[in-house]
Amino acid sequence: MKFKKILSAFVSAVMLSTVSSQIPGNIISAETDLPNTNYLYGDANLDGSITNQDALYIQDYLLGKYQVTQVQFTAMDYNRDKVVDAYDAQKIMQDALTGFSYNYFSTFYAVPDNSGRTYYKHICNTGTSSTYSSYTISAATNTIPNYLPDIDDEFITENQRAIDLPDNENTCCVELLMTDYNNNTYWGSGINMKGNVIATAAHCLYNTSLGFMKSVEVLVYNANCTSLLAYAPATSIHIPADYIVTNNDDTISYDVNYDYGLVYFNASDLVYYDDDFYIGRDRVKIGVMSDEFMYTTSSVTTSGFTSDNTHPLRRYYSTGQIQNMDNLPSEKPYRFHSLGYCNGGQSGGMVYYKPCSDFKSTVGIATHTSGLDTYGMRLNTTLLRFYFQNTNY
Repeated sequence: MKFKKILSAFVSAVMLSTVSSQIPGNIISAETDLPNTNYLYGDANLDGSITNQDALYIQDYLLGKYQVTQVQFTAMDYNRDKVVDAYDAQKIMQDALTGFSYNYFSTFYAVPDNSGRTYYKHICNTGTSSTYSSYTISAATNTIPNYLPDIDDEFITENQRAIDLPDNENTCCVELLMTDYNNNTYWGSGINMKGNVIATAAHCLYNTSLGFMKSVEVLVYNANCTSLLAYAPATSIHIPADYIVTNNDDTISYDVNYDYGLVYFNASDLVYYDDDFYIGRDRVKIGVMSDEFMYTTSSVTTSGFTSDNTHPLRRYYSTGQIQNMDNLPSEKPYRFHSLGYCNGGQSGGMVYYKPCSDFKSTVGIATHTSGLDTYGMRLNTTLLRFYFQNTNY
């Protein structure tokens, strides 16, 4: 409680601080409206100044609440590392007290994917492997709210995690135990997105020959995997409808560009084994890689559990340089490739980027290995809406 009061005071102080730039103060909603001028990194709402309001807009964007234009997406990259993440928002809030760094741009990043999609929902332990319902999540609207969002507990908690829990993969990366309708079991990984919503790979939840998994169990461990902190059985699992492909010969295959899924469990079903741990406080920090990031020399780290749950490593980490996807143009808008090694069982695990030494932003979901390299899904507006704006559990 003491920390929350201090942080609330900090946020209140930031609210009183506005710093003007030399950019015209009109909010611009489309590239066709842009005057011939430079724009300011950090000015997410393009109103001509950097304030805590811009930090809040970045946070809302990372929750999938709205889509942005090229200029807005570029402006959100306050620290200019070609990744828009929670660190940009935190840095704006910090610099509001210590002094902003004015950096301008006149070229713009490509906007990450934002599309409406249909999803399949399977209720665990009911029906058969082919039993599911469907629903649609629309694309985000291409607009920024013209009001200052409330600073609520969710925003405060987000910043608290940034300070208290810098190594977010230690407990945000969870182990998954899947069981099919033939009672075969499989091990995989997941990412705790918001307490009882777990991101993973679609192929962990759906098998092209066996259909949907019968059950999924979520296991949360301490930092070095020596003890179990919490456990919960999933109530439903979700995958994109476009992940499943029916071929001309009626065989079933999958589309790698839709290899992401969601595991949902009821908070009331969660069993704690450590009284000091609360899963709702330990959600992951999010980042969105720009296309331009793929041409840097930056590295990302794959973090996930091994397929053999008796393996001494248990959770595995591997860091490797990000690669461009020019050789796979059909996958380029949706996926990433890094030289980090993806160990068996890490499917569904997090891939994170470090904008500084003590901050980690989850930017992707590991799905496959090829030549020992990691391939996976990039987090973007489409996926963020699936995990954070989904009401179809």
